[in-house]
Amino acid sequence: YSSAQIIILASQWSSDDIKTLPSSIRKMLDDGKKIVVVGNTPQSKIFGEKGLNRFDKFLFESKKMVLLSNSKLREIEHQFFNDYVEGLSNLHGELLAIVESFSDAKVVFKERAEFMCDKDEERCFMYFPQDKAKVLWDYGHTTTDGARVLGRLITEKQWLSDIIQ
Repeated sequence: YSSAQIIILASQWSSDDIKTLPSSIRKMLDDGKKIVVVGNTPQSKIFGEKGLNRFDKFLFESKKMVLLSNSKLREIEHQFFNDYVEGLSNLHGELLAIVESFSDAKVVFKERAEFMCDKDEERCFMYFPQDKAKVLWDYGHTTTDGARVLGRLITEKQWLSDIIQ
């Protein structure tokens, strides 16, 4: 911590987390840190007793990956995007308000959806066929293969370039 210049705060934010966030940010600012607050991961609606995400539900029902056409994948990812938009809760607004309450340019808010979704196409990624990488293993936790691909997207999109200079 003492040698870090930038602190990235990423969590699956809850009301309790948000209560302590302003004082934590203030302490880090007092310590001369630049802070990045990262919003929650887009989450898929879950189905059935096993809590399958949208992609796994399709696989379970179809029994074969071969049946996954590009148009079907986009349909599933569009539904996942809708889950993400519907899931933007009051917590998201509270996070933004907290970040904006620090007029200091050293506190920045970033959304994971900036690299996990394509907002123009209204879809959040669930599977990368070229990498054979499923993104989520449940409602919102990334698989190892998914994390590798998302890491590559973070680099390609230069997600943190405006912060790391």
